[in-house]
Amino acid sequence: TAADWRAIKAAYDYRCAYCGKKPKELTQDHVIPLIKGGGTTKENILPACRSCNSKKHVGLPANPVQLVLG
Repeated sequence: TAADWRAIKAAYDYRCAYCGKKPKELTQDHVIPLIKGGGTTKENILPACRSCNSKKHVGLPANPVQLVLG
């Protein structure tokens, strides 16, 4: 939900979960991609800047992340 997304962003201090930057806009990144069986749940979504989210399309991000919500 929109409330869940706001809570996720707040839990990460409105920073990208991968690089730690505070962009103007964060995108929803599915830790386990939908195509691989991941869900659109707060446990499977992280805030990511567009750059980090795009890099994930060519493999996992260089920096592992710790889920804050779950």
